[in-house]
Amino acid sequence: MNTLNTKRINPIQPRYHKTDSPEAFYYGTATLRGEQITRYTDCLWRIAFECGREYERKEIEQLNKRHKLINQLMSYQTKKHTELLRGKTSE
Repeated sequence: MNTLNTKRINPIQPRYHKTDSPEAFYYGTATLRGEQITRYTDCLWRIAFECGREYERKEIEQLNKRHKLINQLMSYQTKKHTELLRGKTSE
């Protein structure tokens, strides 16, 4: 009978103990254990995700402003061009 622990641990959510490795201090989780670490890393991922969404939202706003300005410029140029054509053909 196989007695090995077959429970998979998600590598994104490390479960460090105080004496495990220097990485525990690098991640700031040296004194946390088990579910606390999972909640801690989930929180960090959520913060990173929200920051990314906020950045994307701002970038989309900038692109929309640029497109709006470009469209205004193009319509102005088209209007001027048609006025010039009308002026030349009426002569």
